[in-house]
Amino acid sequence: MVSIPVSCRTWSVIPEAMLLLAATLSSGCLAATTLITLKTDASGTIEQTVVLSPAAAAQFQQMMAMGQAAGGKPPAELFSEEDARNAASRLGEGVTYVSSQRIKSADGEGVRALYAFADVRKLRLDQRPTPPGGAMPGLTPRGGAEDLAFRFTGPPAGNPTVTVVFPSTTGGRPIAPEGDRGQIPPEALAMARQMLKGARIDIAMQVEGRILKTNSPHVEGSKVTLLAIDFEPLLADPSILNDLQRTQSIDALRSRLRGVKGVKVNPENEVSIEFTR
Repeated sequence: MVSIPVSCRTWSVIPEAMLLLAATLSSGCLAATTLITLKTDASGTIEQTVVLSPAAAAQFQQMMAMGQAAGGKPPAELFSEEDARNAASRLGEGVTYVSSQRIKSADGEGVRALYAFADVRKLRLDQRPTPPGGAMPGLTPRGGAEDLAFRFTGPPAGNPTVTVVFPSTTGGRPIAPEGDRGQIPPEALAMARQMLKGARIDIAMQVEGRILKTNSPHVEGSKVTLLAIDFEPLLADPSILNDLQRTQSIDALRSRLRGVKGVKVNPENEVSIEFTR
């Protein structure tokens, strides 16, 4: 789990693999969106937007400054262009940085970055938002077990079809250790509601053309939502979180989240989208 100082320690009572809930906490209280736009030749773009709350942005800036000072380096810039450029390699082979734009308002601070890829089959997309500046001391190491993978077929085999493959395991880790499967303490829930006010994660794929067929129920025009979680409604029902504590697999986790207000998950491990120009 997260070992970020201050109040986030309270979250050690919540299982790490509670899909993206713990992931959001490990990244600082945020809103994160990923939009993959796919062309008929398997190339396309990835637009990623991450926004931290003002309090979380200040905390991350402080942590980054402390880390740089300990190494004798000048303070790092939060959401720098260098970080956005470096993130390209984490998205898969052949992904290149296109541009980035800082976001700063009274509601939060973040970045919107655009990347290009030549072959969707080489993407490896982490469902968990990356903290500003990449991995930070004390955060759970990242691996590939939770990454989305992609398959693609096209002419002359037929219409362009992309298949998004979700992980069906937790990379060998249990959803929650035996000692963590009890009721979540009320004080942890109260803190969560305060910390995650406005927090959400959205991952979607948009095709360049018209969708002919898909097994996803979450379709709007040429866009398919792969995963969406609004944390405020999720945290409003303690029974859901307590059920998730006892969930034994990602498949069961996805099943329990299905139909929950503010949550969009797909019923299958693989989402297929057939489309045409």
